Amino acid sequence: MAGYTGIGKINGVAIASISKMTGIAKADVWDISSTPRQSNLYQALTDVDWGSYTQGVNYASFVGVGTTTAAYVQFTITDHTAGDTYNFTFVKTGTQGARIFELRVSEVSGLATITGGGGSDVGAQSGSLSTSITASSTNSTLYIGFRKAAPSSTDTLDIGNFRVTRS
Repeated sequence: MAGYTGIGKINGVAIASISKMTGIAKADVWDISSTPRQSNLYQALTDVDWGSYTQGVNYASFVGVGTTTAAYVQFTITDHTAGDTYNFTFVKTGTQGARIFELRVSEVSGLATITGGGGSDVGAQSGSLSTSITASSTNSTLYIGFRKAAPSSTDTLDIGNFRVTRS
């Protein structure tokens, strides 16, 4: 039976030896034909109440500028099982004070509480970050994302390469 083995070379150079694709480092290519190159639990984020919100070059990067509301960006999981651990990796640019931005897992849309989930303060952090949150909720639907925990803050949340996996 014939099978498709993919492209092995471009202009005589082995694919494994190519470090960039149209000027973008191979490791930074997030999707090919709308299929994520790296494992991720979501492909779209919902943003609410930002002064301005700009999606980056892929579905895993964004910049939210705060206004005097409790803004958030989230996605929904509909197949949660009690005790699932959600593993987060992302790059946060800029450093703000503590308790301005939190990464949250919640039973509540809008991430207003961390009921059944958990939270992690990411306000004062910057650079490549990783954390995990284990959710005890017995609900099959959970909401996961970032919330501006200080409603009066107008700071900017700049996130790149936001990936979420489950273990």
